[in-house]
Amino acid sequence: MTVEEARRNAHAADREENGHQDGYSGSFGSAVGSVTVVCVKAPIPAKKAKVKRLPQTGARKWVTKYVAEPRWMRDRDVCGRLPEANTLGECIKLARDFSQRHNISMVVEVTKRLQAGNARCAEIEPVSGVAGSWKFSGEARE
Repeated sequence: MTVEEARRNAHAADREENGHQDGYSGSFGSAVGSVTVVCVKAPIPAKKAKVKRLPQTGARKWVTKYVAEPRWMRDRDVCGRLPEANTLGECIKLARDFSQRHNISMVVEVTKRLQAGNARCAEIEPVSGVAGSWKFSGEARE
C-alpha cells in the first residue's frame, strides 16, 4: 500500500465513522496544521505478476455511453456508482443531481461500452510483494 492509498483508506474509514453530511467534515480532514505520516512497514513491490487472459467469444457490439465523473481526483473515492446514460442530456440531468447530493464538481465524458458479453479481457495479480502500512497523526480542531 502506498502512502496515497493509506491516506484514501484513512479518509474512507473516518467518513464511515463520522458520517458524510454537507461535505466531508470528519476528524481526519479537520486536523490542525499538517498531518504527520510515519511509515510503519515499507511496501515491497512484487517482482512478478500472474496474467490470466479471458478471451471473448462471438461478435462484439459497442454502444456509446455518457459517463459523469468527479472533476477532481480527490473526490473519486467519495462517490460510489457514477451517473451513466445513453444521451448527453440525460447524463447531464443525472450528473447535476449527483453533484448537488455529493457537493462535488463533475465532468461528462463520452465512451464506448460493450453491449453484451464479457468486457473483462484479462486479470492480473501480483505473485508476491507486501503492502506497506502507515500511521497518521494530527491534532483535531475543537
